[in-house]
Amino acid sequence: MKISLFKKSFRIIFKFFLKIPHSLKFPQIEKSKFVYRVNDSDYVSKIVNEKIIVLDQLDINSKQSYNSFIDNLSYSIQYSSDDFLILIDKESDRILQNDGMLELDKVIQFGWYYENTHKVNYKLLELIESKKIENLKTLNPNIIINSFDKYRKTNRMIKYINVLSGAFGLCYYTFKDEYDNCFQKIAIDKNKWIIKINDLDIGDYTILLQLFLFYQAQTKTLNDILFKDEKLMPFRTLSRYLESSMDYFLQHEYTMSGFLKYLSDDFADDVELKPFYDGFMLLNERYVQRGLPVKSNTKLMATTKEFIDIAKTEPGNLRQFLSNREFSKTSVFLLGMLHLGANLEQQFQFDNFISSFINLTIKDLQDIEINEKEIIISFHKRVYDKNRNNRFDLVNVYLEELKHLYTLKNETKRLENEIEELKRAVGEKMNKIERLKTGIKEQEQSNKKQ
Repeated sequence: MKISLFKKSFRIIFKFFLKIPHSLKFPQIEKSKFVYRVNDSDYVSKIVNEKIIVLDQLDINSKQSYNSFIDNLSYSIQYSSDDFLILIDKESDRILQNDGMLELDKVIQFGWYYENTHKVNYKLLELIESKKIENLKTLNPNIIINSFDKYRKTNRMIKYINVLSGAFGLCYYTFKDEYDNCFQKIAIDKNKWIIKINDLDIGDYTILLQLFLFYQAQTKTLNDILFKDEKLMPFRTLSRYLESSMDYFLQHEYTMSGFLKYLSDDFADDVELKPFYDGFMLLNERYVQRGLPVKSNTKLMATTKEFIDIAKTEPGNLRQFLSNREFSKTSVFLLGMLHLGANLEQQFQFDNFISSFINLTIKDLQDIEINEKEIIISFHKRVYDKNRNNRFDLVNVYLEELKHLYTLKNETKRLENEIEELKRAVGEKMNKIERLKTGIKEQEQSNKKQ
C-alpha cells in the first residue's frame, strides 16, 4: 500500500514538474540570451550603415529570452515575416540598457524572421551596404546573419522532417534494394522493432545510422549503443559527420566553402577527428577556392568531394543524373538534405512509407537498446496505441510485406536451386544412360562380328 501511494505521489510530482515553465526549471540558461524586434524596417539600413543599435529603435515589449522564443512561450509576442530581429547576450543587454545603444558587432545574430524574406532582403542589403557588412564580419567573424524562424521548435521540427525526408527519400529511391534488404530484417512486436545482430551486414549500419540520426542528434548516445563494437568505429565518425552536416543544412544556405568550413570548425577540437579536419580544410582551400586537384586521404574526404561535385547538378536533372552513375549512400544522403523532401517529392514521387518512417523515428522514438543478440527500438506506447494518422500501421504493414516478399524470394531461390540440382542429377543420369546405351551398342556390334 505504501509503495502504491509513493508511486502515485511520484507521478503527481513528475507531471507537475513537466508543466513547470522552462524558465523556472532552467533559469541560468533562460536568462543568458535575449531576442529583440526592431520597431521599423526603415531602421535596418541605418543600423547597418552606422553599426549602432539605439534602444529607441527597438520594441521593448518584444524582448524575450532566447529559450522563450524557441519554445514559443510568450504568446503575446507574435512576428511577421518581415520583422527584423537581433539576438544578444546578457552582458550586451546590460550595456544596451545602461548606455541606450549597442555596437552592432556585439550582437550574436541579426536577420529577418522568416527564411525566404531574409534571403531576399539580405541580398538587397548586401548590394547597398556590402562594405559595411564585410567590415562587420571582420570585427566579429562569429556573427550570425540569418533568419530566426528556423530556431523555433515547431518550425525546427518541420525543418528536421523536411531535411531528413529528402535525405532518406533520395537514398531509398537510389538504393531501394539495399534498403529493403535491411528493413526486412526488422521484426515487429507491438510498439517495438527488433533486429537480430547476426542478421546485419556491415552496410546495414549506414542505413540504421541514417534512420536514427535525429535520435543521435537529440540524445548523443547512438554511438555508445549501436557502434560501441571496435569494428564499427568508422561509423562513430560517420555519425558525427552526418549530425554536423544536418545541423548545417538546418541553419544555413548551402555554399561549398560554407559547408566545408562548418565541418572543419566542428571537427577542429577533437584529436581523433583532426585528420578529417585537415581534409576539409584542404578541400576548401585547394579544390573549392583555387580549383586545384586534391588527393582524398580518407574515405570521408572522398565522399565529401563527391557530394560537392554532385551538388552542382541542376535539381531538375537529378533523377536522370543519379540513374546514370554510382555514388556512395552518404553523398546521396547529403544531396537529399540539401534539396529537402518537399522539393524532391514531385520529381521522385516518394512512397508515403518514407514520410511515415521519418515521422516515427523523429517524433515517436523512445529508446534504443542493444544486447548480445538484438537491437531493440522502442516507440512511445501511448502514441502507438493512438496510432494517429495510421502511421504505425503504414510502416509496419510495409515492413511485414517486405518480410513476406523476401521470404517468397528466398523460397523461390531455394526451389530454383533444388530444380537446378535436380536438373544436374537428371542430366548426370541421362549421361549415364547414354553411356550405357553406347556401351550396349558397341557390345552388340562386337558380338555380330564374332
